[in-house]
Amino acid sequence: MNRKDEALLALEHSAILVNLSQYSPTVVSTLWVGMDIEGSDIDVICCYQKKKQFIEDLESSCQQFKKFQITDMDDRVIASFNQDGFCIEIFATDQP
Repeated sequence: MNRKDEALLALEHSAILVNLSQYSPTVVSTLWVGMDIEGSDIDVICCYQKKKQFIEDLESSCQQFKKFQITDMDDRVIASFNQDGFCIEIFATDQP
């Protein structure tokens, strides 16, 4: 199995794309374009209208994952966690 397939499984196992579907999650990782290097992570971008609700949904969806952390900044939210040997990073703003 190649790394892209492994990354797809990690996303599937995390269910993050399903759990955050109302925020239009889009995978933008270098893994998808064949430019990954050892240690490449899986990047997911999201768009929220209500930041507080997004953070609540994100915490509810991710708190069980290893190394889950979330950073609430003025104009964005950044979170990360580990799943199946990959670091999954989520970047969200109120701008599409």
